[in-house]
Amino acid sequence: MEHVDKKIEISKDPFQSFMENTVCTKSCSVKFKQNSYSDLRKRISPTDEGTFEWAAPHKFRWETVSQKKELYVSNGKDFWKYNETDNFAQKLPLSDSPLEFLDILTHPKSLKAKFTITKTSWEKVDPTGRCPFVKDKGEPIASTKDSRKDNDRGRVFDVVPKNDVKSVHYAVLLEDEPKMVKEIVIFNPLNSCTQLVFSKISYEDIPNDRFDFSVPKGVAQEPAPSALLK
Repeated sequence: MEHVDKKIEISKDPFQSFMENTVCTKSCSVKFKQNSYSDLRKRISPTDEGTFEWAAPHKFRWETVSQKKELYVSNGKDFWKYNETDNFAQKLPLSDSPLEFLDILTHPKSLKAKFTITKTSWEKVDPTGRCPFVKDKGEPIASTKDSRKDNDRGRVFDVVPKNDVKSVHYAVLLEDEPKMVKEIVIFNPLNSCTQLVFSKISYEDIPNDRFDFSVPKGVAQEPAPSALLK
């Protein structure tokens, strides 16, 4: 009997391709490096480093510990912003979280309803060529220098919010080995952009108290912006 190789069907749906690489479903932690570029100032900020921790369904801890000591943390009920550098804390509604991009890391099933996802390349995702983390002549963070090319190591996707009026969108690099979101470049209005590079992902359980927060003694608690409008 003649052997016939079965054809392996690879999904061409960019969302399905995206889902195949998003494996943080219960809990995970990952290291990150963050840089921001201001087109107005023509300057890249010093590199911030930190850790992101998450547990299903809506607990998270995003903490920078180098240049700017800042914490965003939620136990699923309360959401706090704590800036150790400027010595203030602020309790905010969960809906006010500025970390929308965390859905890319933790809630891939909700992405299709919120975002339009298109497979692309670094050259196409920033046609203006102004973001130094994307354009070929820009020097990316050392850890991503080899992954800048859209080759077998990863795939680049353009992730655009469907109801966004601020022209914010995300370029996402997915790495196949290990399967993870390797890099996110956030394009903001006024041609500014922020680069997040992820490494050292872990899927160990995270203690619940990592997502709790109490205002440290001597720290000023500022009212939420919504409270100022009342």
